[in-house]
Amino acid sequence: MTNPVIEALMMARANERLVALKHEEAPRSWSKEAKLAFLHLPPELQVYYAAREKNREREVRRAQNDRAKALQKLVLAEAEIAKLEAKLDGAAIQKPAEVTDGNPQIAAA
Repeated sequence: MTNPVIEALMMARANERLVALKHEEAPRSWSKEAKLAFLHLPPELQVYYAAREKNREREVRRAQNDRAKALQKLVLAEAEIAKLEAKLDGAAIQKPAEVTDGNPQIAAA
C-alpha cells in the first residue's frame, strides 16, 4: 500500500513540472519590454497575470459594447425627439380667441 502523503507530494511535483513546461503567452496589451519581463516570471505568476489580463480585456470589451449600445439608443431617442418636435412645429396650434354666447370660438393660427 502506498503512502498518501508521498502520493500527494508526487502529484504536486508532477503538477509543478507541467506548469513549468507550459508558458503562458504575455498579454497583448503589454509593451515589448513588459512581455520580455513576463517570460522571466515564474510559471505560477505567468498564469496569474495572464488570467487577470484576460479578465481585464473581457471587461473592457464588455464596457465598450455597453457604450456602443447606449449610443445607439441615444441616437434613436434623439431622432424620435426631433421627429416629434417637427410634428409639433408643423401643426397649427389653435388658441381660443374669446367666448361669445357662452361658446368658445377657435381662432385660426
